Amino acid sequence: MLDTQSSDTYTKSRAYNFLKGLLGVSKNVIINRNFFNLFFYEDENFYFIKKSEKAVKKLFKKEGIRELNNLYFQKKSENKIDEANEIAKNLLSTVSKSLKAA
Repeated sequence: MLDTQSSDTYTKSRAYNFLKGLLGVSKNVIINRNFFNLFFYEDENFYFIKKSEKAVKKLFKKEGIRELNNLYFQKKSENKIDEANEIAKNLLSTVSKSLKAA
């Protein structure tokens, strides 16, 4: 049985809320599953962070993930869907590369 008290073990809500906190969005915002899966994997209904919280926080700051996410939503709200999709694509690529390098 898994130790649910481990700092690397999350419930689904806790995992999503961790990322939402870094993104600076409310808890009722839906996070893209592909984005979520860059940071967490699931096993036996628990979620495990792939890198340490400290490394993830550092990545968010270094790559300006929060700001890019804000820009994505700004473009989406302005109905500039192509621009928003390009930002999302670049964001996923940047995060993926950065996580592999870390």
